[in-house]
Amino acid sequence: MVSERQSQESLDRIRAVNAAAYRRRTKAETPSQAQNRQEIHPEQQRLYIEIQTPAQSQTRREVNATVHNNRFEGETPAQSITGSIHNV
Repeated sequence: MVSERQSQESLDRIRAVNAAAYRRRTKAETPSQAQNRQEIHPEQQRLYIEIQTPAQSQTRREVNATVHNNRFEGETPAQSITGSIHNV
């Protein structure tokens, strides 16, 4: 018999694997593919965010901020200029 703790650990591992696979896919996307994905699934994303607990929302914001900071720290000056041009 599988305990509740073991079940939760299994779910956590599955979620971690799925999240890693998603990050790999999105990292390999072209800008147009990323835009298409964002346009196709905004309603799903909004609903997912709405059902998060406050702790999950806080974690999501912290992770997003960390990813954002890491992305800009790793840029070359040329990438930084190019990124600002595309974000106008």
